[in-house]
Amino acid sequence: MKIIFIDIETLPLEESKIDFIRNKVSRRNTNLSSLDFEIQVEKLFRETALQGSLGRLLCIGLMIEEVSINYQKSKVEDSKIILRPSVFGQDKETRKFHLDEKRTLEGFWNYLSNAKLNFEFDLIVGHNLIEFDLPFIYQRSMVKGVKPTYELLRNKPWEQRHLFDTMKEWKMGVYGRNVSLEDLAFGFGVDCQKDAEVDGSKIYDLYLQDKHEEIREYCLKDIRCIREVYYRMNYLESPKYDEL
Repeated sequence: MKIIFIDIETLPLEESKIDFIRNKVSRRNTNLSSLDFEIQVEKLFRETALQGSLGRLLCIGLMIEEVSINYQKSKVEDSKIILRPSVFGQDKETRKFHLDEKRTLEGFWNYLSNAKLNFEFDLIVGHNLIEFDLPFIYQRSMVKGVKPTYELLRNKPWEQRHLFDTMKEWKMGVYGRNVSLEDLAFGFGVDCQKDAEVDGSKIYDLYLQDKHEEIREYCLKDIRCIREVYYRMNYLESPKYDEL
């Protein structure tokens, strides 16, 4: 079967459209001081990075490998890389994120289509995949007029067996007990500790500072981390490759 590991990075609403946020804050809070008003605007502006309707898709991290697993022996018997950890959304020549969401999404969906996936057997893996990454990808696809090549998100739980969400699997049905990828990895003894200057809450600031390579490496590190956690959660040793 093929296993597709996914992680995304997002940005808030375009700065040129921040008046939309200002108007919302003005309607809801008429008695704020000037300082409190600006604080609230900045807070809501940054939170749009989590909203598919307003935020922007900066990049999609992706890795695909094909494995043969003997579940009785809890062993990966054969494996090969189809796509090493890669990032969609970064210009190959300049190494900068181009922020052309339509281009990023078309590249992503076309690649999945060409990979000839069969979701009776193949699996998509991510952390908070079901509640954030995939919905955000689909929502931005709708906004940008990019038709997905696969119906990955379905309404009924038994129709989502092709999805493995490490957060959801860890929660075991307990509502509200979210766990970060970093904490989960640490529990499994996987070295995924974040750099002090780079974590998900700082992606926008890093983008403004033109630190594109740092963002790329952060996204790729999460992909590798998700992969290791997935195998540990399934009592398997992850296949080793020189190119990782």
